Amino acid sequence: MEPLIGSQDPKSVKSLKRTHMQISLIPREIKQLVNLQDLCICYSPIASLPAELGKLLNLRKLSLRHNYLLSIPAELGKLVNLRVLLLSHNQLTSIPSELGRLVNLRKLYLDDNRLDSIPSKLGRLVNLRKLNLGFNRLTSIPTKLGRLVNLQILWLNSNKLTSIPAKLGRQVKLQKLYLNNNRLTSIPAELGHLVNLQRLMLDYNQLTSIPPELGRLCNLRILFFSVNQLTSIPTELSQLGELQVLRLDYNKLTIIPPKLGQLVNLQWLSLFDNQLSSIPPELGQLVKLQDLCLGNNRLTFISPELGQLVNLGTLNLNDNKLASIPPELGQLVNLWRLWLGHNQLTSIPPEIGRLVKLSELFLSDNKLTSIPPELGRLVNLRKLYLDDNKLTSLPPEFGQLVKLRKLYLGDNKLTFLSPELGQLVKLRRLYLNDNKLASLPPELGRLRRLRTLQLSRIDNLPRRGKTRRIIPYIRTSTKLRVPQHVLEANIIGAQTNRRRRVTLLKVEAMITF
Repeated sequence: MEPLIGSQDPKSVKSLKRTHMQISLIPREIKQLVNLQDLCICYSPIASLPAELGKLLNLRKLSLRHNYLLSIPAELGKLVNLRVLLLSHNQLTSIPSELGRLVNLRKLYLDDNRLDSIPSKLGRLVNLRKLNLGFNRLTSIPTKLGRLVNLQILWLNSNKLTSIPAKLGRQVKLQKLYLNNNRLTSIPAELGHLVNLQRLMLDYNQLTSIPPELGRLCNLRILFFSVNQLTSIPTELSQLGELQVLRLDYNKLTIIPPKLGQLVNLQWLSLFDNQLSSIPPELGQLVKLQDLCLGNNRLTFISPELGQLVNLGTLNLNDNKLASIPPELGQLVNLWRLWLGHNQLTSIPPEIGRLVKLSELFLSDNKLTSIPPELGRLVNLRKLYLDDNKLTSLPPEFGQLVKLRKLYLGDNKLTFLSPELGQLVKLRRLYLNDNKLASLPPELGRLRRLRTLQLSRIDNLPRRGKTRRIIPYIRTSTKLRVPQHVLEANIIGAQTNRRRRVTLLKVEAMITF
């Protein structure tokens, strides 16, 4: 007992907490701690427990997390005053049915073990509030768990469940239900009885449909259905008036019910990676929406009504088939991230220049031939992606983007760079590769914070003349000691660290001496 309590009188000990102890077992003499109420022995190489633990009848909390326990003695079922039992992060393959006698238990954590079954007698724990069975190997749940009518939070995530009992619908006090990362192909309609449910996690399963009865969950705030095989959404979900977060990404949806526009409290909607060809204009009624993800679909058209989402902060329209975007998007005055990459855009409406809070604009891989000068008004822009387009020039107004840190212009048809780019004094990364530039403006030498300059595969750059002025810039502003012969080389890229020391220099066709 000395490693545990030292020289204390065993009868005086009411709380005992030890972690990271170099002991493989708990001594049987622990039964002498007859007044112990709180016992915590965690993060230790303990593989077994003495049966004498069952004699600590005053114990209210027992925490044995993060050990190496292989089994639990049945005698723990005698701890009738126990309120909290934490056995997370062990190597348990089974638990004794005697734990069903702990009728005063409020919290039972068995997550992150190797359990493949749960004794049905756990259904007797009628005072249980929290039950965590996540990260195990469970293939089924006993129906008698439906008797846990006082349960508020139930974790069944990260198991091998193929179904769940309909009687779980009796747990009417349940507020959070985690069923994500299983093998569920369907869920019972009885879950619609859980009227106090606030969070329902069903992502990473094999669901093909959603029971319309879920529309009765009038207090639901968070609903995850990501990474399933859903092909449709029941219109009854529009009755979830308190819903704030809805994730339906990575499914096979082809249509969105217009009635989803009635989810007036929705703040986050993700429909990424589906098979949507259109979005109903009614989504413009979701005026509280802050994050809308529609990327990786088959959209050819965006409703102007989306311009009514005045609280939107992030809009992802990447990887679609958009040939244009409505000028009404310029009304999204709170937008700070706009992704329009990998589409078929040939132009950008000048109204986008009204998005003065925009910090990140992604327009890569489109068919843009020009950029409206109004984009120079995006004075808070920090990242601008224009690579892989058909741009031949940039408007001088780009020099007004004084907060810009990253500018991607690679793989275009640029023949000329405006000297106003030298005003982007906060620029750290500049990508100019794969263009048709004949020269570089010496004003680039003003970019004192530049750390990465990419000039690869620009065949028209001469080795002498005005372009040569960029090389003294690289030498002086980055403190690089460049040999004299490098002045006649084609430098295609340079990268510096925070101390402005060059850490990477790419050179083509270096002339030796």
